[in-house]
Amino acid sequence: MESTIHLRDGTKIEVKLKNNRYEGCGVVNEEGGYRRGYKLATLRGMIEEIRLGSINEHDLEVSREMIRGSGGHPDQ
Repeated sequence: MESTIHLRDGTKIEVKLKNNRYEGCGVVNEEGGYRRGYKLATLRGMIEEIRLGSINEHDLEVSREMIRGSGGHPDQ
């Protein structure tokens, strides 16, 4: 039996704002200040998958390929 239920999560991982040596990170201005970091996207179901993007990417963009490969489609 194949699972059709998946849980998607996008978690922000912050790093030091003043240190610009974090490769692939992004900067956002939210909650009253600037934040530097990454976005960790997870897709949980029968198989668990993880992707890492910059903090300024939308959750759906970071997890798009995982969703497409899971039988779901984010554009529907």
